[in-house]
Amino acid sequence: MEEEYVTIDLQEIFNLLMKKIVWVILSAAVCGIIGFAINWFFLKPVYQADAMIIVNTREEQNVLITNDQINSARQLVNTYEVILKSDTVLDQVLSALNARGLSGVSRLAVNDLKKKVTVSPVNNTQVMKVSAQDYDPELALAMVDEILTVAPSIIIRTVKAGSVEVVSFPKLDPNPVSPKKMRNLILCVAGGAVAAAAFIIIQDLLDNTVKTDEDIRKKLDIPVLGVIPKVRESDLTPSKSGGKTTNAPNPESESQTI
Repeated sequence: MEEEYVTIDLQEIFNLLMKKIVWVILSAAVCGIIGFAINWFFLKPVYQADAMIIVNTREEQNVLITNDQINSARQLVNTYEVILKSDTVLDQVLSALNARGLSGVSRLAVNDLKKKVTVSPVNNTQVMKVSAQDYDPELALAMVDEILTVAPSIIIRTVKAGSVEVVSFPKLDPNPVSPKKMRNLILCVAGGAVAAAAFIIIQDLLDNTVKTDEDIRKKLDIPVLGVIPKVRESDLTPSKSGGKTTNAPNPESESQTI
């Protein structure tokens, strides 16, 4: 059994899309309008507060710090992350936030704080970046502030560290970190255009009907002997010749290929 191969002509696809470019533009515009409405009117902005701390290992005075000790301190960052997001720390943070009387704290639980707080190393160093995100910018800033208040003593007691120093105090980004409105809008417009173009191309590839004599040459590989005009009753236009009314076929009527 011979395998059939389908040849795709890029020029034909381009011409097909140009013929139906209006639908592509319309789809992109509709998706862009929907994306604009969702991003500007339905999605709530999320704010982020950040701070940086460094954990110093307990070392004797007048003793040089080796590379192995520095690498060991870097690897301990993962341990510090577990401690900072542990129930021991976050329970105290949540209690402190409730004591502040901030709006929205009553709806939070320890698991909610775990999802809102992230800890990550800075440029593969022993410096850690502590971040918190929330719809309320004041609450995001308060979460980082309370973590820096509660966590140092717990880290020192747990891992026997020398000290925990604040490198950068809590700071709130005035601009929302989410949603990325312009990026989402561009993605919606591009997605609408691509979806429409894909639908048009797939519909054309699945269409096996013969519409022109060129389709016969390509699909059936047989010669076309001639074209017979296909005249409909509505295509007939009355004309007067020698006092008699006759019907003449419309030259723009459809034709049938044989």
